[in-house]
Amino acid sequence: MTVPSPLGVVIPAYNAADYLGAALDSLGRQSRRDWVAVVVDDGSTDATLAVAEAFATGEPRLQVISQPNRGKSHARNAGLACLPASCRFVMFADADDVMPPRALEVLAERLAATPEAVGSFGYSEWIDPAGEPLLPGEHPRRQDDRRAIQGKTLVDVPKGAPADFTNLVVGCPIVPAGAALHRRSAVEAVGGFDPTWPLAQDWDLYQRTSREGPFVMVDEVVAYYRKHPETPERAVSRLAVVTDDLRRATWESPENTPEQRRAALWAWRHLQLRRLLRAALHALHALGAREWRASRRFGAGTLIAARDLLRRGPQPGNPRHVYLTGAALSIDAPPVVAAVVLTEAATEPLRT
Repeated sequence: MTVPSPLGVVIPAYNAADYLGAALDSLGRQSRRDWVAVVVDDGSTDATLAVAEAFATGEPRLQVISQPNRGKSHARNAGLACLPASCRFVMFADADDVMPPRALEVLAERLAATPEAVGSFGYSEWIDPAGEPLLPGEHPRRQDDRRAIQGKTLVDVPKGAPADFTNLVVGCPIVPAGAALHRRSAVEAVGGFDPTWPLAQDWDLYQRTSREGPFVMVDEVVAYYRKHPETPERAVSRLAVVTDDLRRATWESPENTPEQRRAALWAWRHLQLRRLLRAALHALHALGAREWRASRRFGAGTLIAARDLLRRGPQPGNPRHVYLTGAALSIDAPPVVAAVVLTEAATEPLRT
């Protein structure tokens, strides 16, 4: 089968002047030379636009567009619309990540060889803000630690197996966005990225496109994923709320087959049970340390998680429930989490 040509790359960029140059340099070093790319400056207030335009000088394969700040989903959709019709495969790379030289080549070869697939993906390794290796092997290990729904059971996914809907409703091994190459027709068939979601837009797209086919995997590192300083609990809590909303939206979608709806339901039930057990463990940690405030918090969270588990399906995201259950905390979090206070700020609506 002939590999589609050229390959399209869309890079949304917002205040990414410190990292965009490295991302574009890695694109320029690709072994597959038949690519075209669009950088979408999403209303940056730093030098992002200038960096992009400097790289575009003398590089006819690179187009730069600028728009008012509307969020990553709008930027990706705008970039997709600017790619020539001949681009049948497309990557949505982030402005702060970089690619090894064979990334586009191996992803395109795998996708072209698997006509039933909607995309291909590979491994990614963490790098620090300076671009140096960070915990080599740890991120691929996490990508290999996968589960899927089989009937009503949560089962292990074999190493290297495709990521299909039954896997993607449990979790997302395709991280970062630049670790995947998509069949453009599959992305356009579902309407592209949904700007409704302020976070987890990639995962939403993967679930929607995977209703029609799997993402096949290559046994190779295809992205270096820049890991920034640890995110505070409040920000992780926002992601947990969006995740809950997304699980509900996936379950309720009229695009589901009956089997897909059941898979979304049982994925949520298994994960809700894990949330219940995590809340109970936090409560026990707090009791053992005589942290009474924390024990009350997680005790209430245990009851909430148990009540939600008895409901007929995934519940809307609730910042207070995320806080009380400790859904944004590690299981091994020490009892000093009693110092974390639910404030009005923690219940603010999510923003892009």
